[in-house]
Amino acid sequence: MQTTNKKSLLNIIFSHEYSAILALLAVCLLVGVITVRDYGESWDEYNDYLYGGYALHAYQYFFHPQALASFDLVTSLKFKGPAYFMLADGSARVLQAIIPAWSFINANHFVNFFIFLVGVWIFYLLIRRWVQPWAAFGAALLFLFQPLFWGHAFINPKDIPYLVCFMTCIYLGFCMVDVEDTPRKILFVVLAGIMLGLAVTIRVAGPLAGLIVLAYGFFRLRTKLIWRAVPYILIALAAAYLSWPYLWVSPIGHFILSVKTAEYYPYTGRILFMGKSYLPKNLPWIYFPTLLSLQLTEPALLLSLAGLVILLKSPLSKQNREVFLLFLGWFLLPLTGIILIHSIIYDNGRQLYFLLPPIFFLSGVALDRVFKLLTRPVFRFALLLLVMVPGLYAVVRLHPYEYVYYNVLVNGTGGAFRSYEMDYWGTSFTEAMEDVNRIAPQDAKVLVFGPKIIARRYARPDLQVFVPIEGDVSYKQYDYAVLINRHNLDQNHCRDAKTVINVERKGAVFATVKYVAPGVQCQ
Repeated sequence: MQTTNKKSLLNIIFSHEYSAILALLAVCLLVGVITVRDYGESWDEYNDYLYGGYALHAYQYFFHPQALASFDLVTSLKFKGPAYFMLADGSARVLQAIIPAWSFINANHFVNFFIFLVGVWIFYLLIRRWVQPWAAFGAALLFLFQPLFWGHAFINPKDIPYLVCFMTCIYLGFCMVDVEDTPRKILFVVLAGIMLGLAVTIRVAGPLAGLIVLAYGFFRLRTKLIWRAVPYILIALAAAYLSWPYLWVSPIGHFILSVKTAEYYPYTGRILFMGKSYLPKNLPWIYFPTLLSLQLTEPALLLSLAGLVILLKSPLSKQNREVFLLFLGWFLLPLTGIILIHSIIYDNGRQLYFLLPPIFFLSGVALDRVFKLLTRPVFRFALLLLVMVPGLYAVVRLHPYEYVYYNVLVNGTGGAFRSYEMDYWGTSFTEAMEDVNRIAPQDAKVLVFGPKIIARRYARPDLQVFVPIEGDVSYKQYDYAVLINRHNLDQNHCRDAKTVINVERKGAVFATVKYVAPGVQCQ
């Protein structure tokens, strides 16, 4: 009898629609636990988490914010809401207490990855509104195993969390519009308002999520929307104010200043694109569209194009109309506006990842059409494998530098080397410094071209780490040089030094360690 009850319980669990996606996410979470320590620290990551700690500390000054010292370690950070950084800082400290073997950075990377998996779940719930479970699961697979997303999911505390936040805004907002019973209506108004407020503080594009929700609400409810829209907006404003210490002294003035700073973000580094070096303001308009076509997997490109064709052929059905309008309002029109106003983007356009879910909605539409033709489970499983395998294979081969992925249109990551940006987050520097720790003699002098904070944090205590000073042409003797290969620095500095170690994957070199022999100049 007991055995029968167990079997019945298992049948109930695994017959539920959500069983497959939740089981997949649980497996991925376990993979994250096993692999999280492989990922190096990214360029300005440590300062982001310090900002989160600062913001948590700031609440003791909530009623007298004039006494709160400004966060000036990295001046531009104060112009961004710290909600996610606070969550990451607090969660990471709890994880460190549970798993002492994890460093603070390891723990934060796991929090980032967990949030990404939550985003995959939200993506599934969203796309399930328009397609059947098999197609929704296939689209979620495609989204999950994008090497671009998988790599960023660990090391990027900015763009992937914002992508998840933006998707959650849309999902909760749609639920707010759709529910009829009063208790759940109130619940979703509160949750959607809070999430919108956090989105607005994290990035100036946050109001776009609110506009999409309100447009959908007006289409569904017409004038009745006012009874949900007013509290929704008021709660969003309150959440933005409460979660952002920078606003406490001057809410309107400081918010306007933050918007202006974001619009004219002071990034002055050069960008490698199609083999040429550009200043951000001089990038051609095809910059992000080109990278999008090169950094998504082949199945994602093919299925999204097929989905767009399907929508254009039959745009009037309820399913197709909503997906197409989301594609326009969430992806195409915002991207066009960003290109037309020459907004500053860099690092392969990572700031725009929040625009990408509609691309995968199109893929879901295409999969839905195919699954209606493939009724036998064996064929459906075969299609899911075809969707998943290219991305999963690249994730395994590039680990832990998955985000440095390029598809067959440029002959893969190795083919893109020297023509497009590689490890712009500098995560390979952690591995490079560990290599230096292993081979360098006591008290060796190490010259660093790259993220100096990472170099100093991971160098052996006895090593002397030096950073080149601009304009200094005096000769100094070093033992080793460590170079991030962004902008092909390895070809421009310490050219006569001997390369002893390359951090590389699939023919692309991300960081180089050079031995500087006595008498060899390294400037």
